[in-house]
Parts: sequence; structure tokens; C-alpha cells
Amino acid sequence: MKTYIVGVLLGLAMASTVQANQIMAVDAKKVVGRDGLVCGTVAGFRFNENTEGAPGIFYFEKNFPSHEFSVRINRADLEKMPAISGKESTYVGKIMCAEGRVERGGGGRPEMRVTQQSKIKLGS
Repeated sequence: MKTYIVGVLLGLAMASTVQANQIMAVDAKKVVGRDGLVCGTVAGFRFNENTEGAPGIFYFEKNFPSHEFSVRINRADLEKMPAISGKESTYVGKIMCAEGRVERGGGGRPEMRVTQQSKIKLGS
């Protein structure tokens, strides 16, 4: 019984730590230059064919050009992500989290470049 209680308490402690480290997409501008797990609602997606790497870009909270945060995935990397590739528009309206370094993107808005599917967490 003691082992069970300790296990439950450890699980709760770990869950609260993960939530404490989450950064909401609207707050990403406060953590530019740092690593983190940024989460929010996908408001739109598009390929930017005129940019090097022809990236696919997920826009969070509001669609381009009023977005709060974006996740940029070069097309070559996106093609190696079977859970996402070809299904990008199905994530609009859903929760997505991305893990990595928050940088300044186009227009000075916060952005994260992702190269591995393991750095993307998909919610509902």
C-alpha cells in the first residue's frame, strides 16, 4: 500500500512539473532565446514556397498574419513525420505543443523550428 501511495504522489509531482514548464503560445514572446514546450491551438497552416526549405508553418491562436506563435518545419523534415505529413490541415482547431528553442521569426513574432516528430505533441 505504501508503494502505491508513493507511486501516485510521484506521478502527481511529475505531472505538475510538466505543466509548470509549459508555455502558452500567447506567452512565447516572453521566452525568446530559451528552450521550452510551447502549447496552443492551431489556427492555420500553410507552406511557404518562397522561403528556403519550403517550410510548412503552423500558426497558433490566430491565423497568419495575426498569429501569436508559429512552428516552422522544413518540407524535407515534414515528409519524415508520418503522423503529421499530408494531414496538416486536420490539426487546425486542435491543441499542439512543440519542444525546442523559441526564436524571433518573420515580423518579429516568436517561432520555433522543428526537425523531429518527437518534438511535436498533438492534443485534441
